Amino acid sequence: MGAVIAYLNFDWFLGPAVIKVLYFIGAFVMPFLAWILLLRVRARYPQSAQFFSTLVGKTGKGPTGWLLFALAAVVLEMIWRVICEYFIACLQISQILEYLAR
Repeated sequence: MGAVIAYLNFDWFLGPAVIKVLYFIGAFVMPFLAWILLLRVRARYPQSAQFFSTLVGKTGKGPTGWLLFALAAVVLEMIWRVICEYFIACLQISQILEYLAR
């Protein structure tokens, strides 16, 4: 019971291993969430559909369109990776400071 209370009081932190697992889950889920967000934006704001159709008209459905999709997926994955690395670094700094304080 003491471990649960320590966790709820933020005396114990999630370890870097848990953040790495969350990273891999997010790496697979993030492209699907981006696709769902795109569909919701098109449904909610009809003028955005015109913008997207213009973009498709310029890029086509050929290699340029797929290149833009791949580039967007890579950028999303890099941002997600940086966020997870930031959390891991914060946890490591916290652990070092707690060790030095003792």
